[in-house]
This record gives sequence, C-alpha cells and structure tokens, in this order.
Amino acid sequence: MTKKINEIIIWDQNNLPKNNKNVFLWNKRSEDFNSIINFIDDNSIKIKNNILDLFGKFGNSKINNSNIIDFYNLEKNFSYWQLSFFVEKNFYKKNFFDIIKVLALELLINKKNFSNITLYTSNIKLIEFFENYCLKKKIYLKIKLSNIKKKKISNFGLKNFKRILFFIFNRVNFKKNKFLQNNIFFSYFENNDNNLKKSIYWSNLFDRINKKEIVQIFIPSKNFTNIRKIKNKNLKFLDYEFDIFILLKIIFSYLKINLLNNKVEVLANQIFVNNSISYWPILKPYWDDSFKSINLFKNLYYYYLIKKIVSKKIFKHKNLFYLFENQPWERCLCFFYKKKFSKKKLFGISHTPIRFWDLRFFNSKIVNLKNYSPNYISFVNKYSQNIYKKDYDTQNKIKLEALRYNNFTIKFNTKNKKKILIIGDYLDSENFMIKSLLSKITSLKKNNFLYLSHPANTKNIDQNYKLLKSKNDLKNFNVSKVIIPHMSTSVIEYLFNKKDIIVFLNDNMPNMSPLFMNITKVKYVFDLKSLKKNLSKKQHNLDYKLEQLKPFRVNKELIYWKKLLSNDFKK
Repeated sequence: MTKKINEIIIWDQNNLPKNNKNVFLWNKRSEDFNSIINFIDDNSIKIKNNILDLFGKFGNSKINNSNIIDFYNLEKNFSYWQLSFFVEKNFYKKNFFDIIKVLALELLINKKNFSNITLYTSNIKLIEFFENYCLKKKIYLKIKLSNIKKKKISNFGLKNFKRILFFIFNRVNFKKNKFLQNNIFFSYFENNDNNLKKSIYWSNLFDRINKKEIVQIFIPSKNFTNIRKIKNKNLKFLDYEFDIFILLKIIFSYLKINLLNNKVEVLANQIFVNNSISYWPILKPYWDDSFKSINLFKNLYYYYLIKKIVSKKIFKHKNLFYLFENQPWERCLCFFYKKKFSKKKLFGISHTPIRFWDLRFFNSKIVNLKNYSPNYISFVNKYSQNIYKKDYDTQNKIKLEALRYNNFTIKFNTKNKKKILIIGDYLDSENFMIKSLLSKITSLKKNNFLYLSHPANTKNIDQNYKLLKSKNDLKNFNVSKVIIPHMSTSVIEYLFNKKDIIVFLNDNMPNMSPLFMNITKVKYVFDLKSLKKNLSKKQHNLDYKLEQLKPFRVNKELIYWKKLLSNDFKK
C-alpha cells in the first residue's frame, strides 16, 4: 500500500490555475478557489494573536548578552525599538500582509499536516523563508519559479539622503514656541493656517474653550509645501522646536543606530527566530524600512523635538490631550510627559473607530507599554472599547463626545434620480482599484456616480464622476448605494443614515473595515464577480445591528467635554 501524499499547492501568480485541486491562492480572495486570504478572514483571532506574540518574542531576542530592546537604547528606559515597525505595525506606512500570510500558512499546515508543498512564485523572500521552514519541519518543498524580475541596482544610500534633505528643508524655520500653559492639545496640521475654530479631528471644541494651546505637527500639503509658508504667527508647531542642536543630535543617533544595525544583520538569522524557524528573509524589508531608511531619521526627529518641548516649554498647565493613533511620536510624548509630570493627566483621544486588524493598537501580553501609553483613553464607540479592553487594562477609560461625529446626520434629496456614491480613501491604490472594477461593468452609466474624496486626497478618480467637495454637497442628491473602501471608518456614518453599503476589500490587506468581526452584516466585494452580484441586488431592509457601533454621546453641546474642562468653556 502506497503512502498517501498530503499536498498543498501555493499559487502566488496573477493568473488563476486551471483547476482548484489542493490549490490555495496566495494573493487573491476567491469564491471558487481555496485562498490564504480567505483562511485569514476565517481564522483572524488566532492569526492576529500569533503575529502579536511573534513580534513580542522578537523584542526579547538576545544580542551581545542583552535583549534587542536594550541594545537599541537611546537613553535609560527608552529604546529606539519602541519607535520601530515591530511596535508600530502600521499598514499605512509599510504593508506587511506577507508576514501575516506566512503565519496563516503555518497554521494551515499544522492543521492539515501537509507533507508536501509546491510553491508557484517569483517572490525570492518567500522562497528563502520556506526553504528554511520546510527543512526544519521535514516537509518536501517543490519550487516552481516564474518570471523572476531582476532587481534594479539602486543607490539606496543616495536616495535616502536626498529624502532626508527634502524632509529637513520642508521643516527648517526660525520661529519658536512660547511656554505652553492651560490645556494643551497635540494634533496634526490641517492644511490651513487659521485658528482651528473648526477642526477635522476636534470638531468645534477649540471654538468652545477659552484656555487652550494647540501644538500641531506639520505635514506638507499642496498649499503648504514647507512650514515657512505658514504666516499665522499665533499658531504653534512641534516643528518650531527644530534647530541646529537638535539636528546634530539626530545625526549622531542616526549614525549610532546604523553601527548597531551592522551587528544585528550578522546575527539576524539567530535573532529573529521562533520555534527554530528564522523569519529574517521575510522581515528584512520591514526592518530596513524602520532601522535604515528615512523613517529612522523621522522617528529620531520627533523623539528629540518632543523631548525638548516637554522638558523646556511645558510647566504650568492643566491637562494634555493628543490624537490617539499609537504612532511613534505618541510613545515619545507619553514617556517624557509621564516621566516629568507623574501626577498630571494625559488623555489619548481616539478620533476614529478602532478596527480589528489595525495592529497599531494591539500588542502581545508579554509587551509592557505602560510608560509609553496615556493615563486616560477616550474611545469613539462601544465596539472599539470592547476589543481594546484586554490590551490596555492599566489605562482608565473615559467616555466623551465623539467629536468627529457631531455632524452625524447627512442630508439627502430623495426626490432626485438615484445615484451611487463612492467614498474616496487616503490611499490612491484603494481608489483606483474601485474605479478599475467599476469600469468593467458596461451596463453602468458613469454619470450615475458621485465621488466624495478623502480630505487628504482630493483628486477625482474619473472625470465622468461628479466630484463632491464635502458631505454637505450630498443634500442635492439621492443616494441609493454607497461603495466604500474597507479602510474607511466613515462607513459608520452611512450605516446610521440608512444607506445600502458595499465595502470594497483589497487583496493586499486583511479586512480593515471597522465592521469586521462585528455582528453588523454588510456586503463585502473583492472582485468583478462579487461586485456585479452585490450591485444587482435590490436594496435590503437595512436591518443593521448598530448598537455597538453607535458613537458615544453625539452631542453638539459637548456636555461631557464641558464637564471635564469645567471652567475653561465659554459661557
């Protein structure tokens, strides 16, 4: 009797295989084939915990008789590791879906006990990882190479140097912040130099309070390509702390970390190991991006600016608030602020719903980020609070009005002809993917589409689509369906305004929708077939279960903010 071969075929190709026997697609969702991405969607809790634990273990890896966190110390108790990709895990900056897929495939192999793997791919990093993996696991590996592109030789160092110079040029200025008193708010530049009476992130809060100091982080835009173009002398920017002494400190730390990197690269296959498997082949691009590219310079830039502004400019103040997204600069702010003001209140204000797969907000239980986290966290809704509860049990949860949703009701003109609304995303790739698939459905008339662009990406994706400047423009239109990218958190607004929702998934990412892993059921589409099917469906009865998603205390009077800030509110 011959031994049965338990085989899995991993298909990392743009085209589909001729049959689906033993095949798992690597880079596509599918209703007709098995797919690694489908497997991730169905096993998300286990896979998410696995990747968080993996990154947590890497932080305890040993090098030179020290763990890697201490190895990268910038000062006592503060390591550059806390600013790196392994803690941030930000899909917007560097898509690391390949790492998640590798962990998913490991789980699948363990479940099904495959003895043979056939890999159709041109991904050299994937090949390197599975050669090592199959050798350790005693699995027979067959590789079918296809169209391996020769890497263009590029001068990474020169390109990186130019990007750093450009970053510095956009932020060089000769202004200085005064001492910060009263209630302090750290926020992002909103592409205008007014006094922020109406804010994208804080709504009308700043117009309602008397005593406030708003420290913005400069982000170049079309109207303000560099910080010197801002003429309003009353505005405060974190970047105003930048000077020649800070630059020298950044350069010194940048060079020091690059020297440390040389030691790590030599030992990488021993450092980034779990269960005797080296993950270095698939981790290296992300490690390079965090520890060697312009992102190293940026992280050090914010580290030194925040250290300076907290130590030299903040003294007699009341409370400090900041936008809670778990970005590297936030961990710097929490560390230096809590170190200096042990009895002051530090509030992290989450301005959007937290999504299951937004790993910026989640960490392994073995990772202790108490010193890099706020004392109080305000969430947008009950769902965000519940999925986050286990990760930061040392923080106090405070319920405030969800400022972004103060204008929650959207007006529509139901008497006009029905239109399909497309919501734009920050990422061009998301928007053009939607356009590409819609253009293949010839029965759809392009003049039936409205396009509401993202505030930070105002380009129209098709000249035949009616471009809307803001949600206020919707009062002139009758919207029947809303097509929305999975990463967009504005989907909640249209659910509560009783619109038929179609959420567009991207095969390059897990399901990043704030509706994923929630009891609310919506239509998900990911290819032409699923799009056609859902567009042809009649509008359902809209029986959405929305209690978990409802923003906390939608109230234009800001009663709870008023209670927190007490005497600082205008009469």
